[in-house]
Amino acid sequence: MGEPLRVKQASDLGQFLHQPLGPTQWHQVGQDTINAFAALTNDLQWIHVDSSRAAHELTSGRTIVPGHLLLALLPSLIRETYLVTEVQSGWLAALRYVRFRQAIACDAPFRRTHPRNTAGSGLAR
Repeated sequence: MGEPLRVKQASDLGQFLHQPLGPTQWHQVGQDTINAFAALTNDLQWIHVDSSRAAHELTSGRTIVPGHLLLALLPSLIRETYLVTEVQSGWLAALRYVRFRQAIACDAPFRRTHPRNTAGSGLAR
């Protein structure tokens, strides 16, 4: 991964619309983080929190990172891709379309990649 693209204003990003940005560094989400997120959101589905059952019933043999946890990591992944330098605060205002094309297993490496097209997933493992 190289240095993130730096622009002064968010409107300057338009000139890079069809150019690849990233990929980010590889990341992993451990079971402790998954459990804390599940407790915080009350999303206690066994596929996220029951390692023993996942070992027997899921093809990866590991629990699955909740999709909302991956979405919560998006701002930090974006900061690895580009930075808007002349802004006092920023937010991810809207997500128009989100589709998880593959599950990310606990402790499996993943990173943000540049989508191949406008419907691309943007996450790779």
